[in-house]
Amino acid sequence: MDVAEIDILIALAEIESNRIEIRNYYKGVYSNPAEREIKRLTSLKVFYLTEGIKVEQGGSGCIIVNDKFEYALITGKWRALGKSKWYRSKSPESFIFKYVFDNKEGQ
Repeated sequence: MDVAEIDILIALAEIESNRIEIRNYYKGVYSNPAEREIKRLTSLKVFYLTEGIKVEQGGSGCIIVNDKFEYALITGKWRALGKSKWYRSKSPESFIFKYVFDNKEGQ
């Protein structure tokens, strides 16, 4: 998968999300899986646009970054491979900057 494919998938998910919004305009609470897919693909795009990062498909909406970290695309949680403790990140960009590239001093 490359950035162009991700852009196409984001556009298709936005169309589907709008359809779901229109179909459920009168409901107070409803599910919009296309909106979650947009968030997932947008996070994935950040990883593909960053130079020097190896990204592999993980399980359950996660990716493996540099064979070292597992990152959940929707929630922004991450953990070291082989560990069970999950940590939160502010954004994919901050996770990449702080932990993948190991630049803890500047934010």
